[in-house]
Amino acid sequence: MSIRDQLKKREQEREERKNQTQESDLPEGVSRYIQNRELKDGRTFIILDDPDDWYFYYVHEDSSFSPRETYVKKHSCLHSPRDIHANFEKYARPGKSACPSCAAGVKRKLYFIVRLFDVEYGTWRVFDTKEFHVLNLIEAYDKIEKTARKFNKNYSLIGDVVTLRKSDKTFTLESSDFEVPAEMSEKVKAMIDDRPNYTDLAYFRSVDDVVAIVEEAAEGHADKSALAAFRNQGADAKTDAPQGKDDSVKPIENDGDRLDNLPF
Repeated sequence: MSIRDQLKKREQEREERKNQTQESDLPEGVSRYIQNRELKDGRTFIILDDPDDWYFYYVHEDSSFSPRETYVKKHSCLHSPRDIHANFEKYARPGKSACPSCAAGVKRKLYFIVRLFDVEYGTWRVFDTKEFHVLNLIEAYDKIEKTARKFNKNYSLIGDVVTLRKSDKTFTLESSDFEVPAEMSEKVKAMIDDRPNYTDLAYFRSVDDVVAIVEEAAEGHADKSALAAFRNQGADAKTDAPQGKDDSVKPIENDGDRLDNLPF
């Protein structure tokens, strides 16, 4: 069986396990991940976490937008934290002993998963996006709080309503006039401290799977000689991340759909 067939088979098995273990609280066809196309005209959410509680992790990706080419399939870096409040400096540099892609020198970028309550669907979703966009979101977040604190010094945006929308080539947050029903407010309060498993959301692959992805990298975009130390270590070697359990969580290789193929 070829590497392509093996990866496809493993992906199918993961999807089957997810569908068997947990039902989604989202409507059919709606992803846990907020997609860019949903934000064109703005979408209403309730803030669940302060930016200091946003989960960060790293992603290996190498592609060009014009012409559209993928040199290395997008995947989560195994040298990433598995929960919030991790030591930022510990993961800032590539972990060449922990991640085959780091060892092979594949491009590595910082991502954040921002948890939000979708008022239309009545449950939590996540905005999974790059460092650049997060900087803009935090700037908008702080601006809203600063303005509100002129009238209420104890104001917090957590539990309040915002509009998340596209803004030029990035994203921003704006205040919203949406009136939260009492029942929804209680649901949000209960959800604020009930955080998801970010390991599932970041979708960490096994060492063997990452090795297989790097093996297929375009010439000149990965040092494949560095993979020798990682081969045949087993399906779960070097990662304490179980495979995804939420049937609305999709593998990060499908991120092109989630990000609507935008060049940013």
